[in-house]
Amino acid sequence: HYRFVAHTGAAIGSERAGDADIRGKTLWDLAFDNSSEIDWQTHRTQLECRAIFRDLELSYVSQTGERRIISLSGEPFSDRQGQFQGYRGITRDITARRQTETAAPESDRFARATLDALATQVCVLDVAGTIITANTAWRVFAASQRGIGADVSEGSNYLAACDRIVGNERMDASAMAAGIRQVIA
Repeated sequence: HYRFVAHTGAAIGSERAGDADIRGKTLWDLAFDNSSEIDWQTHRTQLECRAIFRDLELSYVSQTGERRIISLSGEPFSDRQGQFQGYRGITRDITARRQTETAAPESDRFARATLDALATQVCVLDVAGTIITANTAWRVFAASQRGIGADVSEGSNYLAACDRIVGNERMDASAMAAGIRQVIA
């Protein structure tokens, strides 16, 4: 009936790891707060089909009041006669990974705001010389120039643009490109 008969390792739900209180309970009996009845019905259907499940993510508030996220994977197992016995699986606490993923957009906004606050024209290049991002001052400069920097925006290859410059600005463009290539190397 998909009830726990044994458990060791990471806590599942608000239960402590290895806690005898988890035995006899199903996953849907535990205090997860990110699954609806439809989600549980879908999971029960998977179990009835004896399907392997991977990375079922469930969240809960721990006994210490912290938000925790776990990932469960399981596969059916049978006895020697091929009779279904239940599921065997693994639980991983993925809270730190999810928090890092959630923090990334905030970090990106902070980095963008920091770059935009600079009055100097700044662009960030990858190892190939492609502009990954540029601040507001750079975008205004690039839109208003002819020659070096003209129409060189995010997604453009700055080194290739420098290599294409002709005329009086060629020497400056070559020097800038050489310096950037040295830094990249």
